[in-house]
Amino acid sequence: MWSFSIQRDLGHNFVVDAQYIGRAGRSLIGGYERNQLKIRENGFLNAFNAAKANGESDLLNRLTAGHPSRAAGESGAAFLRRFFTTALANNDVAGVASALNRTIITSGGVQRILPDANGFGPFFLHFFRYRSLVCLCFFPIFEFVFDQPLT
Repeated sequence: MWSFSIQRDLGHNFVVDAQYIGRAGRSLIGGYERNQLKIRENGFLNAFNAAKANGESDLLNRLTAGHPSRAAGESGAAFLRRFFTTALANNDVAGVASALNRTIITSGGVQRILPDANGFGPFFLHFFRYRSLVCLCFFPIFEFVFDQPLT
């Protein structure tokens, strides 16, 4: 936040006061709440837990198809166990979901996020996509004061 003001006495009981107040915000997050992951409603939590317990999941097979780090012939659950070892050990479901949701792949000549490219849509893991905002707010204030002598 910054401000600037100037005040002048113009004589004969007349004062002019001009002020400027400004604020700036950078890299603000808009329309995104990390706790709004849809991991229960869409089955991702069950798939995560299956992978953690050395099981398999058809959802993970379809969701991670085309991921650049997934080996040929590797199942989606095996990929999670290999690629997200620490996240599985720490039970970081949100971290894995966010990482998959940020993965960009090219499908049909178009770059899309992984869930969207695999037919799940862009909002499969999150209600909202986040975007960085910049806000500049300016408040010019002009105040004219007429001082009257007390009688």
